[in-house]
Formats: sequence, structure tokens, C-alpha cells
Amino acid sequence: MKSPGSEQDFAANSISTGYCHQRWDGTGWEDVSWHCVYPYISPGRNHPPTGSPGDVGDFACVAPFRQFGGEATGTDFSFRPPEDELHEPLESAVRPDSGPVSKLNLLYHVYPNAANDVWLRNIRQLRKRLGIFNGRKVVAIAVGPGLVHPDLVQQALAWPGLECLAVPNDRAVGQVASFRRLLETVFSRDPLEATFYAHTKGVANGCQDPQAIEYWRNAMYAALLDDPARVKQALQHYAAVGACKTVHPRQRIFPSGIAWAHWHFAGTFFWFRHDRVFGDFRWPFIPHDYYGAEAWLGGFLEPEEATSLLQPRPEDDLTWTGYDRNLWTQPIPDPPLPADDASRFGDHRISVVIPCKGRLAHLRQTLPYWLAQENKPHEILVVDYGCPERCGDWVSQNYPGIRVIRVANNVEHFNISRARNAGALQATGNYLCFADADFVAPPDYLERVGRQLLAGHNLVCIAHYDSGELGLNGICTTSAALYHQLRGYDESNTTYGFDDTDFYGRCKAAGASLGYLHNCQCISHTDEERMQFYPDRDKEQALRKAALWLADTSREINPTEYGQL
Repeated sequence: MKSPGSEQDFAANSISTGYCHQRWDGTGWEDVSWHCVYPYISPGRNHPPTGSPGDVGDFACVAPFRQFGGEATGTDFSFRPPEDELHEPLESAVRPDSGPVSKLNLLYHVYPNAANDVWLRNIRQLRKRLGIFNGRKVVAIAVGPGLVHPDLVQQALAWPGLECLAVPNDRAVGQVASFRRLLETVFSRDPLEATFYAHTKGVANGCQDPQAIEYWRNAMYAALLDDPARVKQALQHYAAVGACKTVHPRQRIFPSGIAWAHWHFAGTFFWFRHDRVFGDFRWPFIPHDYYGAEAWLGGFLEPEEATSLLQPRPEDDLTWTGYDRNLWTQPIPDPPLPADDASRFGDHRISVVIPCKGRLAHLRQTLPYWLAQENKPHEILVVDYGCPERCGDWVSQNYPGIRVIRVANNVEHFNISRARNAGALQATGNYLCFADADFVAPPDYLERVGRQLLAGHNLVCIAHYDSGELGLNGICTTSAALYHQLRGYDESNTTYGFDDTDFYGRCKAAGASLGYLHNCQCISHTDEERMQFYPDRDKEQALRKAALWLADTSREINPTEYGQL
């Protein structure tokens, strides 16, 4: 096919040069075959002129591109040009003797599904490779109901020079909601520049084999980011370099039925050269479809202009899927804690205890962080303290591997000490990590705790326990032996405040060795939320009452049973 005219001509005519052979079935035009070298949507979806039963026709349709910030649909059609114009290939702008690229950018889309920790596992894979990017690093974070707050996603990324864009989530198109905007942030035609695009793979594939998803995504991260020299060499010969290239001329390969491209990179992990891709005026035309980002390059690059660095099956074999665990003969599982560190941590089995009453919204955001810890916990226990939102049911449904402890008797008012004790008495680890539902555990949090335990400490707190670091005083890890020796948290404190100060003070008096951690945070919330389930709703009044309780040195610590369910 001949090269199209200028960008101005193309925009003015609004006619693509992809052609569909259609047959009128009495009610509408039905695809017979098509030649989708250029971006287009099948004319049957754009209401072409009606015909008579049995009529056949070839149409060049106007593609209904949804541009960033607006939408346009086409209804005009022209007849097919001479046959000799259909198959002449585009001349590639990248030749084998092209110079190497030197500036490497990152574009990344995060869908932080609060129902699982897959997004965080993706970020762990990306984060350890961020050092290869010396250009712009731009991450789009989907925001909306059921998604982790973007501030927590940024904390998980935590890399100098990273730019983050909050993008309203659109379930109908997924990553396409941010794709055009991301591309615009790195736009240039510099022949020394290349960009890598990827997304949090597998976050919404609840019906697929999770281990297969894990193997597939990790193989793509490794193939495309572990050897930058190999990528640069490939980009000297190709306009795009990716994983799992699939060639499918004149076939509707995408589940949505979109007819856009002859080929694509399955999984949507790829590099592209700026001079070749941004040098083509068709680059902004992105199908407004769930598979639009995956189909994008194949809308204007020929299959010969792209290569794959991870190819489990031949390019033209359409029988395989990356969701098949047996496809990955050399699987790359999510990395465990390095063996040398694991052995040095010894027999530190850490049980994480998280009380919850009326904080399900926080728990949905923070629980994935515990599941993605680099030093895995021995177990996680969520204490449902008469939670009005039935947080225990939500945990059991979404995270069946997490233990739910239910406190059902006399739970009108929240007693944080009783809730912690209830979890601790059911725990089986030899160390107890107490956390609140709003605590955001950095990926290396338990690893840092383990190093403090290795150093001989048997009580590890966030900063100094009397430093006034707001919202984090109740987060600590202690040995189960010390905890039981002290009979846990004192449940006689029925209001808000100083429960942790009392416990830490008794630990110190018993000779505990204290270790401290820094750079942690919790989800910010109001005093109204904080005090909602305490008998004293006024925080200052509750603290005055709790201070009097703390000053009473004659009280006996849990003289009868404690942590009762």
C-alpha cells in the first residue's frame, strides 16, 4: 500500500485506508475479509449505507477514534481503490544500520485492585529494575472505587524522579484510559530515544491460573528489562521490541472482536523507537477498546518491523495463551527472601495481628502490602471486633489464606487492647507483629523487623515510642514469650489512648531490648473516624481519662482471663 498523504490531508479527509469486504445479510453489513493495514473500525459498526440482500461491497471506513479529551465518530465511506495499491508495504523508517538508542524512558499503567496484591507484585518486579531508565519515568495510577489510594501506590514505587499521574478508572477500556496521555509525556522524534511500556499484568484476571499469570509477567519483565544491551541492539534493527509477538492477518484475534491490527505483543510489554513510532502521524490513533494498547503498534507498523525477545511459540501459532502454566518450561516465580538472609533470620516466625472495627476501607488498601512482604510473615490474623462492615467475611472471601478471629461478645465499644490480645492468643508464631488496619507496611517492613530481631531486640517499635510520631505508636513487634509474660495489653483501659505507652513501659521495665524503625506511615483520617466506636467520642476528653488510668500504678494487669472471644 502506498504511503498515506500528509497528516493534514489525513485529518481533513478523515478517511482511513483500511478496507473491508462486506456482504449485506438483510439487516446489516457482515465482514467477509478485511485489510486492516491502517487503523480502522469495521464499517459494520459505523452504519454504512444500506444494501439489498446478497449485495457485496468494499468500504474504506472512517475510524471512530476517541481522542484524549473528546470523541469523534465517522459515518462516511468511499469505495475501494485499485487493487495494486493494497499490498505495497510501507517503507520502514528504521534500517539495520541505525545508531543505538541511549535515552530510555518508562511508561507504566497501574490498576491497583484492592481485592488482591497482584499490582504490588508487579511493582516489586518493576522497582528492582528501575535503574536502567535514564529518561522520564511516568506512571499512570487508576483511581476509583475498589482501588488502592494512589498515595499508597506511590509509596510502593518510591523511586527518585518518578512522575505519577492519577487517571480516573474506566473498566470498559482499562489501560487505554491513560495510554494516550502517557505517550504524550514522552513525545519526541529523537532517534536516540526509546520508551518501554508495560502495565500491572494480571490484576483483573481472577478467572485465570494465578501461577501462570505470575510466570508470564515475570518472564516478560526479565526478558525486556534484565539485559538493556540486548534491547538496544534489537532496537537498531526494529521499530519495536517486545514479548510474545503474535501475527494474525485478517483475523479477529482480540476477545472484544476489534479488527485493528495484523499483529500484536500479547501481554502488552514492549519497547519502541521514537523516530519510527512518533515519526508516523498515525501514532495518536488508539482504539477505544479494552485491547487498544495491545493492538496499537500493529495498527501502523508492519509485522516485519517488530521482534520479540520472549517467544514461547511461533509468531503465527494462534493456539497458545500465556495463561497456560505448562507453557513456561523455565518459570520465574515471585522471588522469595534471599536464602542467605532467610537463614540469618533464624527461627523468627512472625504472626501479624490486625484488629479491625469499622475500618474495612483501610483494610482493603493495606492488606495487600502484608501479602507482598519480601520477608513473608508466618501468618496474618485479622481480628473482626464486631465490625459493622463484617470485615471478617470480606477477608475470608478474598484472602482465604488469612486467618480471621471474630470477637462477638460485648463489642459495642472498641477495646483495642482486648482485640490485640484476642489475636495474639490465637497466633502460632514466636513473634507477634501488632498493626492497625490503616498501617501501610512498606515491602521491606518485616525484613527490617527481622534484622532488628537478629540484632537481639525483642521489642521493635516505629520510631521511639514516646517520640510523638502520630498514628504509629501502636505498631510494634515483640516476642510471644515477652508478651505472655506481661499478660498482654491491659484491657482495663476502656477508652482511647496510652494502651501502647503502658505496654511498652512494662516491656522496658521487664528488661526488653528495644529496636526502632523509621520511614513508615499510615492512612490519614479524621478524629471523628478514629473515635467512632469508643465510648468517649471527644478525643481530648478520652486522652485525659486514659492518662488517669495510666497513672494508676495500683492496677493489676488482666487479673483474670484476657483476649476472650
